[in-house]
Amino acid sequence: MQNDYRDITDGQIERFIPYLNGHLRLKYRTNPEQDELYSAGLEGIAEGIRRYEPDRGVPYEYWVQMYAARYVQNRAAALRRDAARCAGEVPADELADPDAAGPEEELVRHEQVRLAMAALDPFEAEVIGALYLKGMTMRAAAGALGVKTDRVFRTHRRALEKMRAALGAE
Repeated sequence: MQNDYRDITDGQIERFIPYLNGHLRLKYRTNPEQDELYSAGLEGIAEGIRRYEPDRGVPYEYWVQMYAARYVQNRAAALRRDAARCAGEVPADELADPDAAGPEEELVRHEQVRLAMAALDPFEAEVIGALYLKGMTMRAAAGALGVKTDRVFRTHRRALEKMRAALGAE
Protein backbone atom coordinates (compact mmCIF):
# COMPACT_ATOMS: atom_id res chain seq x y z
CA MET A 1 0.00 0.00 0.00
CA GLN A 2 1.41 3.35 -1.02
CA ASN A 3 1.01 6.31 1.34
CA ASP A 4 -0.53 9.29 -0.41
CA TYR A 5 -0.33 12.40 1.72
CA ARG A 6 -0.86 14.99 -1.04
CA ASP A 7 -4.26 16.04 0.30
CA ILE A 8 -2.95 16.72 3.80
CA THR A 9 -2.06 20.34 4.50
CA ASP A 10 0.73 21.65 6.70
CA GLY A 11 -1.91 23.22 8.93
CA GLN A 12 -3.50 19.85 9.61
CA ILE A 13 -0.16 18.41 10.66
CA GLU A 14 0.96 21.49 12.63
CA ARG A 15 -2.14 21.17 14.78
CA PHE A 16 -0.67 17.98 16.29
CA ILE A 17 2.96 19.13 16.66
CA PRO A 18 2.46 20.23 20.32
CA TYR A 19 1.10 16.77 21.15
CA LEU A 20 4.02 15.08 19.41
CA ASN A 21 6.59 17.26 21.18
CA GLY A 22 4.96 16.58 24.54
CA HIS A 23 4.77 12.86 23.87
CA LEU A 24 8.45 12.69 22.95
CA ARG A 25 9.44 14.76 25.99
CA LEU A 26 7.37 12.60 28.32
CA LYS A 27 8.18 9.12 27.03
CA TYR A 28 11.41 9.37 25.04
CA ARG A 29 13.39 12.31 26.45
CA THR A 30 16.50 10.17 27.02
CA ASN A 31 16.41 8.48 23.60
CA PRO A 32 19.40 9.61 21.51
CA GLU A 33 17.39 9.19 18.31
CA GLN A 34 14.98 12.08 18.90
CA ASP A 35 15.03 13.22 15.25
CA GLU A 36 14.20 9.72 14.07
CA LEU A 37 11.31 9.45 16.53
CA TYR A 38 10.04 12.91 15.58
CA SER A 39 9.98 11.90 11.91
CA ALA A 40 8.08 8.75 12.80
CA GLY A 41 5.57 10.85 14.76
CA LEU A 42 5.03 13.15 11.79
CA GLU A 43 4.44 10.14 9.58
CA GLY A 44 1.98 8.77 12.15
CA ILE A 45 0.12 12.09 12.24
CA ALA A 46 -0.19 12.11 8.47
CA GLU A 47 -1.32 8.49 8.38
CA GLY A 48 -3.86 9.13 11.16
CA ILE A 49 -5.29 12.10 9.26
CA ARG A 50 -5.45 10.07 6.06
CA ARG A 51 -7.12 7.05 7.67
CA TYR A 52 -9.56 8.82 9.99
CA GLU A 53 -12.95 7.10 10.04
CA PRO A 54 -15.62 9.32 11.65
CA ASP A 55 -18.20 6.51 11.64
CA ARG A 56 -16.15 4.66 14.29
CA GLY A 57 -17.19 7.31 16.83
CA VAL A 58 -13.62 8.05 17.93
CA PRO A 59 -12.76 11.75 18.26
CA TYR A 60 -10.54 13.02 15.44
CA GLU A 61 -7.82 14.37 17.74
CA TYR A 62 -7.62 11.14 19.70
CA TRP A 63 -7.46 9.05 16.51
CA VAL A 64 -4.56 11.04 15.07
CA GLN A 65 -2.70 11.14 18.39
CA MET A 66 -2.97 7.35 18.70
CA TYR A 67 -1.46 6.93 15.23
CA ALA A 68 1.39 9.31 16.07
CA ALA A 69 2.11 7.55 19.36
CA ARG A 70 2.02 4.12 17.73
CA TYR A 71 4.39 5.16 14.93
CA VAL A 72 6.84 6.61 17.47
CA GLN A 73 6.58 3.47 19.61
CA ASN A 74 7.20 1.22 16.59
CA ARG A 75 10.21 3.27 15.47
CA ALA A 76 11.68 3.24 18.98
CA ALA A 77 11.24 -0.55 19.09
CA ALA A 78 12.93 -0.89 15.70
CA LEU A 79 15.85 1.24 16.89
CA ARG A 80 16.18 -0.95 20.01
CA ARG A 81 16.14 -4.10 17.85
CA ASP A 82 18.81 -2.66 15.57
CA ALA A 83 21.00 -1.70 18.53
CA ALA A 84 20.60 -5.18 20.02
CA ARG A 85 21.55 -6.81 16.71
CA CYS A 86 24.64 -4.62 16.45
CA ALA A 87 25.62 -5.76 19.94
CA GLY A 88 25.18 -9.39 18.83
CA GLU A 89 22.08 -9.99 20.99
CA VAL A 90 18.68 -11.44 20.10
CA PRO A 91 16.24 -8.52 20.45
CA ALA A 92 13.50 -9.13 23.00
CA ASP A 93 10.96 -7.68 20.55
CA GLU A 94 11.52 -10.67 18.24
CA LEU A 95 10.26 -12.94 20.98
CA ALA A 96 7.02 -10.94 21.27
CA ASP A 97 3.70 -11.72 19.59
CA PRO A 98 3.97 -10.95 15.85
CA ASP A 99 0.23 -10.39 15.70
CA ALA A 100 0.29 -7.44 18.12
CA ALA A 101 -2.55 -4.98 17.65
CA GLY A 102 -2.14 -2.25 15.07
CA PRO A 103 -3.55 1.26 15.39
CA GLU A 104 -7.07 0.28 14.28
CA GLU A 105 -7.31 -2.57 16.80
CA GLU A 106 -5.97 -0.31 19.53
CA LEU A 107 -8.58 2.31 18.65
CA VAL A 108 -11.32 -0.29 18.93
CA ARG A 109 -10.04 -1.24 22.38
CA HIS A 110 -10.00 2.42 23.39
CA GLU A 111 -13.55 2.80 22.10
CA GLN A 112 -14.58 -0.15 24.27
CA VAL A 113 -12.99 1.54 27.28
CA ARG A 114 -14.84 4.75 26.44
CA LEU A 115 -18.13 2.86 26.34
CA ALA A 116 -17.33 1.14 29.63
CA MET A 117 -16.52 4.54 31.17
CA ALA A 118 -20.00 5.71 30.17
CA ALA A 119 -21.42 3.20 32.66
CA LEU A 120 -19.74 5.02 35.56
CA ASP A 121 -21.09 7.83 37.69
CA PRO A 122 -19.08 11.09 37.59
CA PHE A 123 -17.02 10.40 40.73
CA GLU A 124 -16.15 6.88 39.59
CA ALA A 125 -15.06 8.28 36.23
CA GLU A 126 -12.88 10.86 38.02
CA VAL A 127 -11.23 8.14 40.08
CA ILE A 128 -10.54 5.97 37.02
CA GLY A 129 -9.25 9.00 35.10
CA ALA A 130 -6.93 9.98 37.94
CA LEU A 131 -5.55 6.47 38.36
CA TYR A 132 -5.24 5.38 34.73
CA LEU A 133 -5.17 8.47 32.55
CA LYS A 134 -3.13 10.69 34.86
CA GLY A 135 -1.15 7.81 36.35
CA MET A 136 -1.72 8.89 39.96
CA THR A 137 -1.33 6.64 42.94
CA MET A 138 -4.40 6.00 45.09
CA ARG A 139 -3.04 8.35 47.73
CA ALA A 140 -2.36 11.12 45.20
CA ALA A 141 -5.81 10.65 43.62
CA ALA A 142 -7.41 10.85 47.06
CA GLY A 143 -5.59 14.12 47.74
CA ALA A 144 -6.55 15.57 44.37
CA LEU A 145 -10.20 14.54 44.78
CA GLY A 146 -10.37 15.61 48.43
CA VAL A 147 -11.36 12.21 49.82
CA LYS A 148 -9.72 9.48 51.88
CA THR A 149 -7.58 6.82 50.25
CA ASP A 150 -9.91 4.00 51.26
CA ARG A 151 -12.78 5.71 49.43
CA VAL A 152 -10.67 5.87 46.27
CA PHE A 153 -9.81 2.18 46.72
CA ARG A 154 -13.48 1.14 47.12
CA THR A 155 -14.64 3.40 44.28
CA HIS A 156 -11.91 2.05 42.01
CA ARG A 157 -12.93 -1.56 42.70
CA ARG A 158 -16.64 -0.77 42.16
CA ALA A 159 -15.89 1.17 38.95
CA LEU A 160 -13.89 -1.71 37.49
CA GLU A 161 -16.75 -4.10 38.27
CA LYS A 162 -19.20 -1.78 36.49
CA MET A 163 -16.88 -1.47 33.51
CA ARG A 164 -16.49 -5.25 33.24
CA ALA A 165 -20.27 -5.64 33.39
CA ALA A 166 -20.75 -2.97 30.71
CA LEU A 167 -18.37 -4.87 28.42
CA GLY A 168 -19.99 -8.19 29.19
CA ALA A 169 -16.80 -9.54 30.80
CA GLU A 170 -16.78 -11.69 33.90
